[in-house]
Amino acid sequence: MTTRGGDRPRKFATQAGTGLVIETLKRSSGTAKVVAVKDEVHFEAVPELTGEWSMVSGILDGVALEPAFTQSGRRVVEGREMTVFFGSQVYSKTKFAVDRSKTPRAIDLYNMQGGNAGKTQYGIYELDGQTLKICYAAPGQERPRYFGSQPGGARTFTVWKLVRK
Repeated sequence: MTTRGGDRPRKFATQAGTGLVIETLKRSSGTAKVVAVKDEVHFEAVPELTGEWSMVSGILDGVALEPAFTQSGRRVVEGREMTVFFGSQVYSKTKFAVDRSKTPRAIDLYNMQGGNAGKTQYGIYELDGQTLKICYAAPGQERPRYFGSQPGGARTFTVWKLVRK
């Protein structure tokens, strides 16, 4: 499929920078895979992030997501858990921990559901009023030092607006 609009792909192939994505789907038993999170991590509610957020923009590995795609993005934060939806589909569900003493603030995502279930991702975030910026690395990669996403950098950078507290 294409993430930037335009013509329908004609073959099952893609190259970096084209905006084309290949998905391989496997029918499941109807229940989503949910992974338990490590007990030694201390999770606490993060009141300033609590609520429902609407996606404003997103960049994945240096490629901007199409507005038609981002318009369906929602991030719901309740207590120590964060769930990202595209439409009604759960994209990821994480427990998370933050370190407010860092500049920019650090966020560690412990994936319980989605494509990275069982893996940890390190990121940074910034909250300015009702706008939330989050930049995180792919599993196994170092925490980003700045907000942004370049081709081949294995980072996701998203901007969200608070819809409901």
